[in-house]
Amino acid sequence: MILEIFCALLCLYAGVKILWYWVVHPWEHFPKVPMCYVPFFGHILGLINFDEVDFHEAHLKWLNKNESVILWVFNRGIVFKDRNAIEKLLISNQEITKSDNYWIFHDVIGHNSLFTGTGDSWRKRRKMLTPSFHFNILSDFLVVMEKHTKQLVSHLKDGNLEGEKTFNAIQEMKSHSFGILLETSMGIQCGTAESGYDQAKIWEMAQGVDRIFELMIWRDKVPWYRPKWLFQWFKDGKEFYSRLNSFKQFSKSMVEKRVEQLRIEQTDSSKKQAIFLDTLLVNMNNDEFVVEDIMNETHTFLIAGYDTVATELVWCLFMLGLNQDKQAKAFEECAHVNKLGLSVHETVKELKYLECVVKEVMRLHPSAPAFSRVLQEDMVVNSTRYPKGTTFCMCILALQQDPRYWDEPLKFKPERFLTEENENKDRNPFTYIPFSAGPRNCIGQKFAMMEMKITLYHILLNFEVVSLQKEEEIKATSGIFHIPANKEGLLVQFKPRHTPVSVSR
Repeated sequence: MILEIFCALLCLYAGVKILWYWVVHPWEHFPKVPMCYVPFFGHILGLINFDEVDFHEAHLKWLNKNESVILWVFNRGIVFKDRNAIEKLLISNQEITKSDNYWIFHDVIGHNSLFTGTGDSWRKRRKMLTPSFHFNILSDFLVVMEKHTKQLVSHLKDGNLEGEKTFNAIQEMKSHSFGILLETSMGIQCGTAESGYDQAKIWEMAQGVDRIFELMIWRDKVPWYRPKWLFQWFKDGKEFYSRLNSFKQFSKSMVEKRVEQLRIEQTDSSKKQAIFLDTLLVNMNNDEFVVEDIMNETHTFLIAGYDTVATELVWCLFMLGLNQDKQAKAFEECAHVNKLGLSVHETVKELKYLECVVKEVMRLHPSAPAFSRVLQEDMVVNSTRYPKGTTFCMCILALQQDPRYWDEPLKFKPERFLTEENENKDRNPFTYIPFSAGPRNCIGQKFAMMEMKITLYHILLNFEVVSLQKEEEIKATSGIFHIPANKEGLLVQFKPRHTPVSVSR
């Protein structure tokens, strides 16, 4: 009996040692996060006490001290920052699989969309959708962006009729960005009461999408919300699926309406404005691309392009409002370019300093602060073997504020991106990746840059932006989006310029 017990204990010990060697040993030389650690559960019990703001501040502190740290979630190690590993991972054509936590998007945009898919099916989808962002189509989109920006300027002027009004930049930019996305993705004419999609209606729809996101993120934090069959019986689940079904029904009706419009327009030789949905409908005869795929990709374009661009515009206005000298320089450029009488396309090209402003804001406040991949094969970086199944959480925020790569990393210096003044010419390009990089980079990054530049151009021509909060007062989250967490939002004033510059196009 004693011998049997001894043998059993010996086998158990050997099993634990083998498990330790294969699961824990490869990570022994990495510093672990200073948080409660429990065998098997890892740090997950410590994470329960963190909200998004606390976690945002904590993980930046961890990464300021270390190149990489290990956060154990059950038996899986997560590497938060390793520039060499990030570079090798992003340039790989094979390591394109996103981490398990992207499951929260599946109900909204499917599991095989451009954002959530992987493998050969993702490659086919990427190749199929790339023409949607051809220069000619983006040129049409730019005209829509300028139209909406002029409507935004008019709205801000109306708001100032009775004196200088305080605006919540988050609400204004979200309504603006969502209106642009509705028109460029689905062809919905926005901005007037006659169209049925005035400013109030657009904001209502934007809030609906935001609420879907809130419930989606909350679902990821509550273990018993994960199974769909269980989640749908809770109050949050009922609200989530009710809002999601309404959103999908709306999208489906837009698809059906556009199909009918295209059928009629086949007999009309006049040039029509291209929209994103049209490029998807071209592939409807493809057996691998059905109506559900079209809706999922339209949702991807709408959701991914709406919150990210709106968030960056908010940060741009806030940083310019804090740094009046930089704003004055940007305004001077905008006024000069406006006098040239260029087309909207040439105007955007000429806004060199304004582009530097946007790039610097994306360095300090990337809308997507992190993204992750799961290794499909073992990977060796700097003589370190990362085993298959490792989750890499690439913290863009920490990378882009690392003093080893950036001079005065926390200072707002748009000039660092001017070609002739670039102080970091020898800096590794993978230390600045607001749009990701490699084969899985952001397919809509040109669209986003165009929208941000034309929006800021018109705002600066007409208003002096003043931020009403200090930078240290603003708390941010590092969840899906890097957004201000203050309840009141980001408060700014748009002071009309004494000699507003008119743009006639």
